[in-house]
Amino acid sequence: MANRNLNNVVLNGRITADAVVNTNGTIAKYTLAVTDLVKNQEGKWEEVVDFIDCKCFQKAIFDYLMKGVEVTITGTLKQEKWEDKDGMKRSRILVYANDTILGDRPKAKDAE
Repeated sequence: MANRNLNNVVLNGRITADAVVNTNGTIAKYTLAVTDLVKNQEGKWEEVVDFIDCKCFQKAIFDYLMKGVEVTITGTLKQEKWEDKDGMKRSRILVYANDTILGDRPKAKDAE
């Protein structure tokens, strides 16, 4: 039996800017701000924000992937590799969102 590794990610956070959809309308890219509480050196709790690059393939929700919208996503980590214009090998890790649950939208400033 082949060894199969586990690669599942579940994240909840807010989208940092409106998603960018590729030219043929099949992939939306966005960054998710995910907060965590950690103890600092003085023993006090502080909020730390991580920014996670994501890709979404669910066309039906592309119009809802806007700045400030809260989302919960499940997906997998993927490493993308390429060569830049100077010939340097580059890579990055991002989340390929398989399922997205839309949450709260940001409140309009007029409503405040």
